[in-house]
Amino acid sequence: MIDDKRVAAERITEERGRGAALEVLSATYQREKGWITDPDRQFPSTDVERQEIAWFVVRFDGRPVGVLRVLYDPPLLQYSKYGLELLDGHIDLESFIRQHRIAEVGRFAVVAEHRSNVLVAAALMRAATEEMVTRGYTHVITDVFEDDTHSPLGFHTRVMGFIPSGCS
Repeated sequence: MIDDKRVAAERITEERGRGAALEVLSATYQREKGWITDPDRQFPSTDVERQEIAWFVVRFDGRPVGVLRVLYDPPLLQYSKYGLELLDGHIDLESFIRQHRIAEVGRFAVVAEHRSNVLVAAALMRAATEEMVTRGYTHVITDVFEDDTHSPLGFHTRVMGFIPSGCS
């Protein structure tokens, strides 16, 4: 049985928290997956002060094991570069974007040895969701790549209730 008192998520508001997040990004995105060469570029020190970005870290027994970034009011045109095709042709995307407050969840990483501990991911999503709701955001988007070995697509659709809206 997993003791949820051992899992704690917090919003990062200072350099110490950023350092903890960089540990997780280094372990996952740099060493494990080889996606990046410099974790510092994923989480610049200036992000700690920015109002349109929120970073969260989750600790297990005090050790950082997960990280997540929320970008409020993301530049949605960046998604047009992906060459996406809408899965539902009845969606008026421009109208939807105008009528809803959208936040993007990204940089979601959990170190390998804690990936099977659903409380770690849930603690990150709970902390981020509480802030998004408090700030009045109504919808969450993310990009997920199905061919990634660690793709969270199943988690996003089965557990979180995300609905795939486009594919490339």
